[in-house]
Order: sequence, then structure tokens, then C-alpha cells
Amino acid sequence: MKLEVVFQISGTITYPVAAGRITSQIPTFYLDADVQGILTCEHAAKVASRLLNLPGTPSVELSLYVTRFRRSIEVLLEWGQPEFFCFGEKNENG
Repeated sequence: MKLEVVFQISGTITYPVAAGRITSQIPTFYLDADVQGILTCEHAAKVASRLLNLPGTPSVELSLYVTRFRRSIEVLLEWGQPEFFCFGEKNENG
């Protein structure tokens, strides 16, 4: 049985506005390690940060949470337990 590695990305994004800041939940999404060439949770957080911090947009603060999973390619609905959990970029509030 071949196992595929995917990284689950979730977190918050904070935008500066005239009255202060607005923080929103980021919809959870997945990055495929084989397609993106991702090796670690920290690398996955950097890739996600580049995807969410687009050029020409105001400076944003990201708090990302990354979980690495292995899943069976033969049975795509069967997910294993996460191997480890790590934090991505943090803002000044932690």
C-alpha cells in the first residue's frame, strides 16, 4: 500500500483597516507534498504564507497551523493519524 503525504493548513489572517485590524478564519486547505515538493511542516507553512500573502495586497499577519498526514492512495477516504503537529508563522500576539 503506497502512502501519500499531505499537509493540512488552517489558521487566521489579520488585515489592517482604518479602525484597527480585522481577523478572519482561513478555510482549511491541503498541500500535497509530492506536487509542491514540501518536506516539513515549516516548509508547508512557508508555501501557504506565499499563497495567502499575494503581491499588491496590504500587509497581512498570518497565524498558521500545519498538520502532516499520510493517507492511502488506494483508499483515498482512509486517513491515518497525524504524524506530528507544528506551528507555522506567528504574529506578535503569539
